[in-house]
Amino acid sequence: MSNRQFSIVPVAQTFVVTPEMIQPGQFWSAFGNTETEVSALWIVRYMQRQGKGWMPFTYAALDAFYRETRAASLTAQGRQTAAEQLGHYTFNELIDTRHERGGTMTQQGYVIASGDGTLRVTREFVMRCYLSSPADLPEGLPETFPVPAQKSKEGDSATEGA
Repeated sequence: MSNRQFSIVPVAQTFVVTPEMIQPGQFWSAFGNTETEVSALWIVRYMQRQGKGWMPFTYAALDAFYRETRAASLTAQGRQTAAEQLGHYTFNELIDTRHERGGTMTQQGYVIASGDGTLRVTREFVMRCYLSSPADLPEGLPETFPVPAQKSKEGDSATEGA
């Protein structure tokens, strides 16, 4: 984790965290357990590979990226058998779906499903990843950032308003 200290102050500017601003390493204590942090890391790596910001994605595309990348890594390490027996990507508590009374399903957590079958990361997901493992900031950015916007009633998707 970076030793850099950040202070958050209310300002009129908007600070947007892109996937490229997150160091693809380990998210120490970002989500409360290692498995969830590894799952988050795969989403960030996938978004970085896509190069389109925090766009909606499908499980199938994320899983294909995970399996292709992980298999190549295992094969390069001489672990062909492990590569052939590789399982599928799991969210490990990044998605929390609850069934409420009356059969209504609500979603909480760091990744939410949209009605069109796509998934989106939340602002909370982005900020936890960024604060745990920020990449070097581009020149000219201040060391202070605005307070994130309040959650909207429709949800907390990181792509809202984009």
